[in-house]
Amino acid sequence: MNFTAISWKRLVILCLGTAAAFFIFLRTIVSATHLMQAFGSLNTLLVLLAMVIILPTPVLSSVRWYALLRAAGHRLRFRKVAQITTASMAFIAVPGRLGDFVRAYPLRHEISTARTTATIVGEKILDIAMLCKTSSICRCFSCWDYRAYCGRRFRPSGTDYSSW
Repeated sequence: MNFTAISWKRLVILCLGTAAAFFIFLRTIVSATHLMQAFGSLNTLLVLLAMVIILPTPVLSSVRWYALLRAAGHRLRFRKVAQITTASMAFIAVPGRLGDFVRAYPLRHEISTARTTATIVGEKILDIAMLCKTSSICRCFSCWDYRAYCGRRFRPSGTDYSSW
């Protein structure tokens, strides 16, 4: 399967369709002036920080799935894994993250669908484990800040906060 070969005709149709959908969206659902005001009030530093955090997501997801495929004994090129992972990001809005299982389809001729699905499930387990670990670390910091704030601001007289 060649992901890079796309005809100019299809590319032009895709661009025109996207532009038409965006134009309809601006004319019917959202006012263009309100949209420009919202963009004008954005904090540029926070937007750049969010982009720095979000942009490596497809690359890291590709590396993780590539490592799982290699551990399962499948020898695929990283480029192909990255292309499939990036293309599957279009299905992220499917409820329950079931769009991730779309990645098994392009590999159906090289690897059995069951084995590919098993690596995807393994990657999701790693994803959830990392999410739990990150949230527990963030929880530790938020408790620490909350305790410091409460101890300073709302300390009733005679209360011993040394055990915190």
